[in-house]
Amino acid sequence: MRYSILIVAAIIAIGVGSILVYTQKPFDTKYDYISNPTGEVSVVIPKGASNPNCEKCYIPNVAKVVLGVNNTVQWKNLDDVASSVVSDKRFFDSGLILPNQTWSFVFQKVGSYTYHSEPHPWMKGEIIVMKKEYT
Repeated sequence: MRYSILIVAAIIAIGVGSILVYTQKPFDTKYDYISNPTGEVSVVIPKGASNPNCEKCYIPNVAKVVLGVNNTVQWKNLDDVASSVVSDKRFFDSGLILPNQTWSFVFQKVGSYTYHSEPHPWMKGEIIVMKKEYT
């Protein structure tokens, strides 16, 4: 009797498990193009950006990207000191980016993302993420 109950329970478990595995996708490929864009946008932290009097602390200061096209943004620090890229609403935080190093972030939602540098709060920039228009 006990053996029969175990066999029935095992058959039910295998059946339910098979249904769950069959009906679930590993990921939604409909939006995979957003996570794996074909291009990227570069933002430079120029030499002298750590100076409070810098005029262009991020180049470009405002960058526009399109989901699924170039929604990866790469920051490159060409200054002599470490800097960072931190979203004003804490959506992303690069940590310190050492001189001549890069940091990238893939934006996955439409919106405007303002950011700054933690050690240099006068350094401010914005990423505008737009939806891809299909024709």
